[in-house]
Amino acid sequence: MPLNKLKINSWILTISLFIIACGTKSISNKDFSSTIDPDLQLFFPEFEIEHLNDSISSIHFKIRPDRFLYVKDFNSQKYFGELLATYTVKEELASTVTIDKDSINFSIEGIPGNPNLFEAQINFKAPKGKDYILRLKLEDLKRNYDEEHFIDVFKSNINSSQHYNVSSNTSNPKSDMVFTHFDSVWVTNEKLTSGQLTVYRFKQDFGPAIPPFSVFFDQNLNLEPDSVFQIDNGGLIPTTKEENCFFFVKADTSYENGLLIKRFNTYFPKVKTVNELMYPMEMITTKVEFNNFQRSTNLKLAIDDFWINGCGSRDRARPVIRKFYERVEYANQYFTTYKEGWKTDRGMIYVIYGPPRKLYKSEYSESWIYGEENNTMSLTFNFTKVINPYTNKEFRLERSSVYKNYWYQMIDAWREGRVFTETNLN
Repeated sequence: MPLNKLKINSWILTISLFIIACGTKSISNKDFSSTIDPDLQLFFPEFEIEHLNDSISSIHFKIRPDRFLYVKDFNSQKYFGELLATYTVKEELASTVTIDKDSINFSIEGIPGNPNLFEAQINFKAPKGKDYILRLKLEDLKRNYDEEHFIDVFKSNINSSQHYNVSSNTSNPKSDMVFTHFDSVWVTNEKLTSGQLTVYRFKQDFGPAIPPFSVFFDQNLNLEPDSVFQIDNGGLIPTTKEENCFFFVKADTSYENGLLIKRFNTYFPKVKTVNELMYPMEMITTKVEFNNFQRSTNLKLAIDDFWINGCGSRDRARPVIRKFYERVEYANQYFTTYKEGWKTDRGMIYVIYGPPRKLYKSEYSESWIYGEENNTMSLTFNFTKVINPYTNKEFRLERSSVYKNYWYQMIDAWREGRVFTETNLN
């Protein structure tokens, strides 16, 4: 057997054993719910991490100019906003040791109709050989408003995803290395001085996560690449016929980690085509109903009829449909791994229940609370991080039969046009 083939098979065996992280550290007492609740966010920044050298990295962020409050300066007669960015770098979320921290103040001139994003770059210390968590607090000082973001900094080895530069013939990544199936994508590893990149191609079509009371079975165990090829550093990952597939790029096959590149539908993270509208409905329909959708000769009409019949009228159905697919979109933004975010365990709970009232987390776990904390009528979902080479965003729900009645109540509510609010639990 050729050596390269042996290495690939050994790697496949390793990644097929999806291990749930053990030794979980205690849940923090800090509430992180605002980080996944769009109603509690204002800036919606875009982030990009760049490693400038072995000691220093940078975070580049962009914010729409209309997100700031501008106040008139009477000397210049111009309007200005003021942003304070405070960052802290640690090796782990709950670590008491700080690698670097600082605050930077930005003055932003308000120009009517300005279409350009506000852009800023902050350099910070991040020695090579480890991964880090960067906590970034953004404060609009004129509005007296702030929000926090937690950004992963990957710098452990040559395969770390942020050592790669990615470009496309049509657009920049939609979100976190997501491209459409017809995009040509070029990949360069900035640390690779010689040799080629190894690319593993996976064609997977995942269904939604199973309900929270169901006996768990790991549908991810069959993650075996359907092809493996090499490209030059800076070479092309070609277009594909399939919308749902992903590529895993490695500069050094002796390391398990690498760069995950996903290809989803054209409008991702939004859902717009009739098939994209149908698939998330598998969470709230019976098997017979969903099969009827798939066999329908007029799928759009069948989907409309489902919502209208359940809600009682077209007018009542509209806000329910809007909320359902809005949650699907946000789940895609927050929880996408090698599959769309709404298909993950956290995405499933997010779509059906919405953002939690409280979210506590440790390095390897999350606890989502719906309803008043410590109230016997509240509902808590616990997630455990799954260690795999592709992504650090994979979390598995701790399933239990106690969720069964709550789940069916929620599904009935959606089908009848009643969107969940936490008053249902209090």
